[in-house]
Amino acid sequence: MTHSDLLAAIQIAFSHGDCRLLRANVGRGWTGKIISQTHDRIVLSPYRPFHGMPEGVLDLIGFSGSTFVAIDGKIGKDRIRPAQQVFIDTVIAAGGRAGAVRTLEEARNIILPFGPQEG
Repeated sequence: MTHSDLLAAIQIAFSHGDCRLLRANVGRGWTGKIISQTHDRIVLSPYRPFHGMPEGVLDLIGFSGSTFVAIDGKIGKDRIRPAQQVFIDTVIAAGGRAGAVRTLEEARNIILPFGPQEG
């Protein structure tokens, strides 16, 4: 399973009822109308910078009931980076739920720690 596969599976499994998870992209890129595209190049015009979430924000953010939830998918030997740990600690200190997961069951334990919620 790839990182993208894991995140998609989590979103599909849990984004219903009173739970919603959104993909949070971190970093900077470029956006605009595609003028031309090849296998290794895209030309945009007009182009402008796109700023994603700040460093440390986890892959999936959202809510379960009235509780903020943040999940980071990890594959293989991936580990939590220091900025991500700060984000996790901040979410938990504010009463939310957050953590890194490698499986749907680990995600379930963060998102629905008290079992299935009635909708």
